[in-house]
Amino acid sequence: MFVALARAMTPSAYGEFGFTFSLATFISLVSGLGLGMLALRFIPVYASEGDHAASRGLLRSSYVAISTVTLIAAAALVVLAVLSIVPWYVGTAGLLVIGMTFADFQAGVFRAKGTLILAQAPRDVAWRLIVILLCAPAMLGLEAIPLGDGISVDLAVVLCGVSLIAVVMVQLCLRPDILRDLFGRQRATYALKRWTSTSWGLWLNGILQPGAAQIAVVLLGIALTPAESGSLFAAVKTATLLSFFLAASNLVAAPKIARMWHEGRAKSLERYCASITLLAAVPTIAMYCLYIAFGPWILSLFGGEYADSYPLLLIVGAGQVVSALSGQTAILMSMTGNERRLLLFVAVSNAIPLALIIPGVWLFGEVFAASALALGMATWNIVTAFWTRRNLGVDTSILGALKALRHRGELES
Repeated sequence: MFVALARAMTPSAYGEFGFTFSLATFISLVSGLGLGMLALRFIPVYASEGDHAASRGLLRSSYVAISTVTLIAAAALVVLAVLSIVPWYVGTAGLLVIGMTFADFQAGVFRAKGTLILAQAPRDVAWRLIVILLCAPAMLGLEAIPLGDGISVDLAVVLCGVSLIAVVMVQLCLRPDILRDLFGRQRATYALKRWTSTSWGLWLNGILQPGAAQIAVVLLGIALTPAESGSLFAAVKTATLLSFFLAASNLVAAPKIARMWHEGRAKSLERYCASITLLAAVPTIAMYCLYIAFGPWILSLFGGEYADSYPLLLIVGAGQVVSALSGQTAILMSMTGNERRLLLFVAVSNAIPLALIIPGVWLFGEVFAASALALGMATWNIVTAFWTRRNLGVDTSILGALKALRHRGELES
């Protein structure tokens, strides 16, 4: 999708789009209030206990809260644009904020209810295909619609935002049981105090973990110009593919980790995490080797000028590799009630590197922004992996996976 957009836009317009997309992503993480992870944490537990009223209450209160916050955020962006405080392409980002926030939340709800494909496919497959098709005329140079030098930033943001909102609405309609839970007359109970006390840790973690990359791109755009942030945006989006295998395994693992810990099966949980880490680490390392060998060519798919982002790709990619080798650190902490300690690890690890990005970019260029992002990502993953092994008795890292594999081999021999 991002390659298609880059091909359909000028480099400066794509840089401004990358800045706006990163800003919208960060705002959506804030607007989500951690409720997607809260649903993933509690809905499987309520299902095992047969407490369907509490599950309905969690869904209803979450949708009301998210609707309120996202509409306020979108309206605020429009007001800032009307007052000429921000460009209009930033003002239109409210559409992206609404779509992204609901997409993230519904992904958590659908995963918690065991519908993995329907949780991810609408946003990760259908939406991306729609955007690619919308970009096709500009990519192919068709003149049916006069686009000048390609798709403008405003148009790109609107196309992405409106199409994502439409996809999210269709996604919800495909689960009538969730619609009944939301709008039906069945009884619902509300543990608001418990949900609130739990959600804020999940919320801040949900901002800082994926939000660090968005913050880095936005800070680079502030240090230079939004148009010049396209190189880091392209490198970050390409490096993010390295997280696919760990993220995919986490989609399946999160509800099961919550249930296994709730049932007190720590040893079984460790074996389960070890197998998932090993399955995610091997293809991640293989893909990183491909980046080392063919990185400039891969980046040139965005446009020839992006091949120079090769060092940024390797640096950010190294952080993703460390994350994969550390295993399900964040999921394990969040599903076992240690989200506040995880928040401490993530915040401290990212605070100094991100705070130094603007002066660092002025002195050393874009490489500093990429290095700060990779350093923060690697640090909190390593620290969390050590903590879970020592305090939870669960080693999620590749070292634990290799140890479990060796132990299994000794038993078989």
